[in-house]
Amino acid sequence: FLRRFRLLGDRRGAVRLRVPEGVEAEAFAPWLSLLEAVLEEVGPVPLFFQAPPALRPLLRERGLALVNEEGGPLLYLLDPPRLPEGEGFAYFSSSQALASALHS
Repeated sequence: FLRRFRLLGDRRGAVRLRVPEGVEAEAFAPWLSLLEAVLEEVGPVPLFFQAPPALRPLLRERGLALVNEEGGPLLYLLDPPRLPEGEGFAYFSSSQALASALHS
C-alpha cells in the first residue's frame, strides 16, 4: 500500500502492484483482463503499477496508472536502490578525545 500521506490526496492508501522483470506481455494481458473483470464486480480500487518498461504501454492503453514514470501521477522514490558496498579506508587516531567522541 502506498503510504497514507495527505499530500497524495485521493491516491493515498492505493495498492501498488509490482510486476517483476521477465513477465511477457502475452501472459500479462489476460491477467489484466481478469483484473478488470474483478474490478467491475467489486467496484473501483485505486491501483498503481510499477512495471518494467516493456509492459508500460500495455498498462497505459488500458488507462492504468504507473508509479515512478516520467509524467505519471506518482513520481517519487518508493524503493530507493540499495547503495553498493563502498570501498574505503578506516582512519584511526591515537587521540583519546577522538576515541571518547566516537563512544559517546
